[in-house]
This record gives sequence, C-alpha cells and structure tokens, in this order.
Amino acid sequence: MHPCLQTDDIVRLICAEVTYGSLAALAVTSRVFQPHALDVLWRFQGSIRPLLQCFPSDLWEYRVSEYVRNEETTAANTLHLRRAIKPSDWDRVNVYSSRIRCLTLPEVPEVDAEFLKELRASLEGKPLLPRVTCLSWKITNDSIVPFIHLFLSHSTTMLLLWPSPLMTEVSRNLKALLPNLTYVFIFPPESSIPSEFKMVSSIAGDAICQYSDLRSVLIPDVDQKCALHLATMPKLERLYLEHVQDRDHGRSSLDLPKDGFPALVSLSVASETISLAPELFRAMSTSPIERLVVRHFHTPTPAQWTELYATLGSRDSLEYIKISQEWPDASPFFPAPIAPSLLRPLLSSPNITTVILCTTGGIDIDDDILRSMALSWPHLEYLTLTTPNLMSPFVPRATLDSLATFVTHCPELCGLEYRLDARIPPEFVQTPDHRIWNDEITTLSLLDSPVANTEMVASFLLNLFPSLEMITISSPLTPDADSTFSAWFKVHSSMERVSSLRRPCNQDIQLLARDWTLEHTHSGQLLVPTYQY
Repeated sequence: MHPCLQTDDIVRLICAEVTYGSLAALAVTSRVFQPHALDVLWRFQGSIRPLLQCFPSDLWEYRVSEYVRNEETTAANTLHLRRAIKPSDWDRVNVYSSRIRCLTLPEVPEVDAEFLKELRASLEGKPLLPRVTCLSWKITNDSIVPFIHLFLSHSTTMLLLWPSPLMTEVSRNLKALLPNLTYVFIFPPESSIPSEFKMVSSIAGDAICQYSDLRSVLIPDVDQKCALHLATMPKLERLYLEHVQDRDHGRSSLDLPKDGFPALVSLSVASETISLAPELFRAMSTSPIERLVVRHFHTPTPAQWTELYATLGSRDSLEYIKISQEWPDASPFFPAPIAPSLLRPLLSSPNITTVILCTTGGIDIDDDILRSMALSWPHLEYLTLTTPNLMSPFVPRATLDSLATFVTHCPELCGLEYRLDARIPPEFVQTPDHRIWNDEITTLSLLDSPVANTEMVASFLLNLFPSLEMITISSPLTPDADSTFSAWFKVHSSMERVSSLRRPCNQDIQLLARDWTLEHTHSGQLLVPTYQY
C-alpha cells in the first residue's frame, strides 16, 4: 500500500472527489477507505428512511398512507413498524447515525407516527442523530410535529424551517432545544394571506430574539423589536427578509441605530415596494456590507428611487448590487425610465464587481453615464440594466461606443446586458500599437436593441469580443420584432463571413464552430450564436 494512503487527511481528500458509486465500492472493498467513504456517503441525507431501513428487515415495512396537504388528500409510501424495537436492533443503525451531518425531512410524510413514537421510547431521551449539524424540516403533518426532538442535537448549528404547526411549539423554547444555532432560516408561507405572513413573521421574530450570536438569518419580516435585536448582534453576517410588509399597508418606520449591524456583509430584502431598504441601509452606515439584493413587485416612485440610491453611495466595501422588479406592473401605461442622474451615487463605491438593475420602466442610460461607470468601477465583472418587459418603447441613447469604453477600462469584465442603439457603428480601427479587446465575454445580451449597417456592426463586435459565441436579443410580439430579428440575423451572417476570412491557412489548426439554429425560447428571446476560434 502506498504510504500516502496511511494519512487520514489524504484519504479524506480522495473520498471527497470520488463519485458516490465508486465510494460505495470502496466502502465494501477497502479497509483503508471504508470509514472515510462511509462518512461521505452518509453526510448529506434527503430522507430519514435509509437510516431506519438499517434496522432488521422484520422490524419495518412499507404501506400506502394518506395525508392532507392544502386541504387535499394524497397517498404516499410510509415506513411502518411491524414489531417493538429491541436493544440489539440498534447495532447497525448506530454505525451510520453518527455519520449524518445534514438531514432534510421532506413535506411528504415518510415514517408513520407510531414508528417515531417507538423510536422515542427506545432512545430514552438520547438524540437519534448525535452529530447532525444541519436540519431542514419541511413536514407539515400534525401527527409528526411532536417528534422533532428526535432529530435535534446540541451539535445542530443550522435550522431550516418551513411554516407548520411545529413553528409555534418550537419557537417558544428554541434556544433550550438548540443552544448552538448560528444559522436560522424560517421561510414564509406559500399562502398570500396577510394574516398568515404576520403570524409566521411574529413567531420567527420571537425565535430569533432568543439568540445573540447568530451569523445568518432568514425570516419573512421584522418588527421594531426584532429589527433592533438583529442590529445589535455582533456576529450577524447575512440577513434575508423574504416578504416584507410595505409601509403603505400599515407598517411603521423602523427606528434603528446608525451604527447597527457591525458585521453584516450581505443583505437581501423582498417586498412589494423598496420602502424598507433605505431604512435598513441607513442603519448600516458602518457595516462592512458587500452584497445587497432588493427584490420588489411594484414600480417605485421617483422619490423612492432617489431615497434608495442616495443611501447606497460611498460604500467602499460594496461589491454586488441587485435591485430587481420581479414582474412587470399590470398597468397598461409604461412607466418613465429611471434618469441616469439617480445612479450617480453608486459611482462612489469603487469596488463594485456586479450591478444588476431591473425595473419596468428601464433605465435611460447614455454613453456618458456608462463611461462614468466604467471609470468608477475598474473591477466590474457583470453589468445588467434591463426590464422585466420584453421590450421598451423608448429609443436607447447608449451606443456601441459604450462597449469599447467598458473593454478599455474594465479588464475583468465577463458579461454585459443592456439596450443600445446599434444603428450607427463607431469608427473603430485596431492597430498594432493600440489594440483593445475582451476575450472573456462569450455571450452578449442586447435585448431589443435596434440595429443597422449589419456588416460594420459584425466587424465591430468581432474586433472587440473575439471569443463571442452568442448574441441574445429580446423578441417581443410587436410589429418591429420581425425587422429586429432579421437585422440581427444579418449581423450573425456577416460575423460568420468575417470569421471565415480570419481562419488561418495552417490545416493543423481547426475551427471550433458550433452549429447554430435560430429559435424563439420560452422566455421570448432570440439566440444568435456566432463562431469561436
């Protein structure tokens, strides 16, 4: 045997890279690999049934049982007990139970309540999974809820909880049950009934307030008490608010200290409007915030946009910004686009790598604001300025010149997506002494950008992006859609011809081309692939 295989750390690294099928083979054929292979095979479990099936086969059986979900009766295969559990039945189960680190209990009941009752009696207060660190509980069946204690352990540091009768029971003394929790994720209900959201948020807030050293929290909403408690947590790094009640629906403003959230690096807020985000961000004036995500469902007013972007400026630590409207407003009137001046506070954050802005009205960008972005964000990797609509009624003011600006000033750039006017390509000549290009971008998304002078546009794009594989454009069902489609098809054809002229004569170098097809995707986009060498 090779001496390296006598080192546990090396064997663990090997097991971490091997596929599950090979790990199973190693576990039954190699004494060296067996313990570490079993650790990996049992570490993450999406069900408790594999462990319970390690009991003697005469102890359990499967039966079809019915359970109620959303007032509908559904059948499921459930593990049932055939006889009482004896102490000797645990020998094989104990070999594997301590290896489980992460367990997910799905919504569909997998084990009969009588089986769990017998397990609880046989364990005599000991945990079934003594070393589990992560528990994901999706069960909503009332008969199973009382047995959650079977799956809890003082070693548990992460809890993922979906709304169920369990929430009220567990939240009252969560700290006593799980004293070492550092990651708590309590998800909002599927129902859109406001009273249910309020109830779940209240229960979640009471549970969170029992802890003072959490590192990551996900809850539907926060009230003043919970928000203030979160703001004073010294180790909280990530906060996710998944369904924030809007101020227009009775919410009062939060009163938070300006030096709150001392360790927070990531904030995600989802709400009907963006009204709460500025309040939270003002309380993070000294936070080392790196990542901000704001998801909203209604188009903000100009005053709300101004307030939000004004609070985002001058954050040296900020790297990732995503402000996204989840779907277009139902109004038949297209809202006015965001003025580029509103974005200027973002330019004072020099370490930005990703900006994703999506709103119904779009953003009225021009070459001037795009040039300011390129100069202010030298580490920029991805820029997306778009709308949930398939098209915008406004003619874009940005031009193809802006692409060259980003390539010149943002050497780490990997992706661009925004509308521009591609009808007049700029004068662009590459010389041996002055040549700019970006070979990281393989896909360019230009939405419903108008285009003309297709051969010049094709030459410009290939000069700037020699590794370009695909151009993605929107294809809305409008009278102009066919002409836009046809124009970009001509750009593709021209790029194909230019690529063929650049092909080297050396027969040993092959063209790595992909066959292309034009088709409308489910998202209403047209994919126009080009060639890559």
